[in-house]
Amino acid sequence: MSFDLEIEASSILADVKILTPSVSEDSRGNIWTSYTSEEIDTLLPENLSFKHDKFSLSKENVLRG
Repeated sequence: MSFDLEIEASSILADVKILTPSVSEDSRGNIWTSYTSEEIDTLLPENLSFKHDKFSLSKENVLRG
């Protein structure tokens, strides 16, 4: 499973980037990574860092671990 992230400049606001994650879906629901440090470190100020951020939306009676 691969999580790709599309990064593009806003056409409305200067210096604003739009991050669009790919969403992986299966019978349990879907999951996506909103960013990883490898992809956005160059966009952040020097004193700010994040590792990654992941989200999931599970269907009824699904427990993810």
